[in-house]
Amino acid sequence: MWNDWAKPMSIGQPQAINFRPSKARRLTYHEEFVILMAAGRIPVLIDTDLVMPFADVIPWKEITVWVPLADIDRIDEHVVAFHEKLGESGLRDLQVQLRELYEKYLSVKGTARYLESFLAARLN
Repeated sequence: MWNDWAKPMSIGQPQAINFRPSKARRLTYHEEFVILMAAGRIPVLIDTDLVMPFADVIPWKEITVWVPLADIDRIDEHVVAFHEKLGESGLRDLQVQLRELYEKYLSVKGTARYLESFLAARLN
């Protein structure tokens, strides 16, 4: 079952929540962000002109709660609107998608496979 993926990690029990703020750094992403994706949890990102990894293949603004910095005082409204847009079944589907994106791109093996494919396409 999709909920069995989450394991206790350094940030506590990510399986107990569906949304969690994540501090993504400019030009990279925080370890906590990757842990959330691995657990199939929906990151809440504060947009400070972020450059996200794999932006060419991952639709970040569709799969995360993306909050403009100017709206930081209304973060709760963004989370509620995102949840209402998805509904319960959409939420579960997104959690599965997040886990799949983690495995395909953000895990060590996924990143290596993507880079190998990317470089092979450029060199041929």
